[in-house]
Amino acid sequence: MARRHDPSEFQRVFGETLDDATSGFEALGARYMLIGGLAVGIRSRERATRDVDFSLAASPAETDRLIAAMAGRGYSSRLHGAAGPGAVVRFHRVSEDGIDRWIDVLVAGTEFEEEALGRALPVRFLGRDLRVATAEDLIVFKLIAGRLQDLADVGALIEDNAGALDQGYLDRKSDEWGVREALDRVRAAVGG
Repeated sequence: MARRHDPSEFQRVFGETLDDATSGFEALGARYMLIGGLAVGIRSRERATRDVDFSLAASPAETDRLIAAMAGRGYSSRLHGAAGPGAVVRFHRVSEDGIDRWIDVLVAGTEFEEEALGRALPVRFLGRDLRVATAEDLIVFKLIAGRLQDLADVGALIEDNAGALDQGYLDRKSDEWGVREALDRVRAAVGG
């Protein structure tokens, strides 16, 4: 029998996970933004996700301090790449309630990521003030990742933000990253 998810449980678990992550970022004084499935749900339609994804501007020393701070909150970590720009850090913790908390942090290592951090907008989500990537920047992040779920997210973002997207920005960034053909295919599929 499939387990039914209680919306209040979702809010509690993701709220606690957001608090853990953002308190670590803010202790560093680092610029950050929410990306990934939760951000898509804010900018478009909600969808299932099991983790919280962020992009963060951090030096190698700041990345190491973040890993130590998250360890102090009970998170194990797996660092992909050298600490600092371009690294990906996956944090994991099983809480007393037995529910896994996953946080993925992409440490900004490109001009696009730095620009997207500057363009991120404040949003109130689950009673918390967060900076969230714009719909356009989420589309570019998702096109670069290119998985099936990412392309579905691109379609939802295009459909749900029709008329409000900066198409010139999307064209420029997708050309820079070599993902314009994928963008055009999704546009054609959703009529955007």
